[in-house]
Amino acid sequence: MRGNLSLLLAYGQVLERFITAIQHDIEKEVLPIYQQIHRGCVQDGLFSNILVVLRDLIEKYAHPEKITEATKNFAEQNSDYVFKTYEQFKKRNSLRIDWQPSVKTRERLDEAISQNVDLIKTIPKKYLEDVKKEFSKATAKGWDMQQIHTALTERHGVTQRRAFNMAVDQQNKVINAVSNQVNKDAGIVWVKWIHRAGVKKPRHSHVMADGTIFDVRKGCFIDEEWIMPGQKINCHCFSVAVIPIEAQRRSAALVSDAHPFKAKPFFCRAV
Repeated sequence: MRGNLSLLLAYGQVLERFITAIQHDIEKEVLPIYQQIHRGCVQDGLFSNILVVLRDLIEKYAHPEKITEATKNFAEQNSDYVFKTYEQFKKRNSLRIDWQPSVKTRERLDEAISQNVDLIKTIPKKYLEDVKKEFSKATAKGWDMQQIHTALTERHGVTQRRAFNMAVDQQNKVINAVSNQVNKDAGIVWVKWIHRAGVKKPRHSHVMADGTIFDVRKGCFIDEEWIMPGQKINCHCFSVAVIPIEAQRRSAALVSDAHPFKAKPFFCRAV
């Protein structure tokens, strides 16, 4: 299913504030040291002081409790969103499918949370390492304050975009992991691959897979491997459950384990 945009934007704002806080520390603690270098106050250890301050900032942001908690909450909210969406679909179509949380669902969610937290923790280190490179270039080339400000602003923007892309990826992975397990628990084994339009550089094979129905227990066979939507880096594809209107005999007659098939709208419903 599609991700909830409101949840995504709210989490994106949390990440933006986190990165902006790092930027403020850079401007407050590192720029004044560089300004001394720019003014010609070149002395032993002055650039080393920049490296020391950046190292201390990396340590400071190595275990960001607030952002870690926000990442966990984001995953939990997206998991709740999955169940609410299925419940609405269930009522709307008068279905008797039991979409309920299970031990395995919790395990899939916890795995996704762990991966997401580890990924988010890479943001400050990568950001500050890139900033260190900018200060190294600035010192070597004799940049003035305007030049270093421009470079730092660009680096801040790059980090913001990277963080938001991470948020999109995290949302996709949580929703896909939870919804796939929920479908398995409910006995729904067929899902449809949906390619999300609007991606800047979509994978051609994923575009071609749009509408393909596959066994959620195996994945979809794309590029010589069995994969799930959202599994690959920067893949924004997702899946929807396919509910046969007729008994399983209709789909069994059309499906083989080795070959996914294109959905026939007259015999299935999709969440």
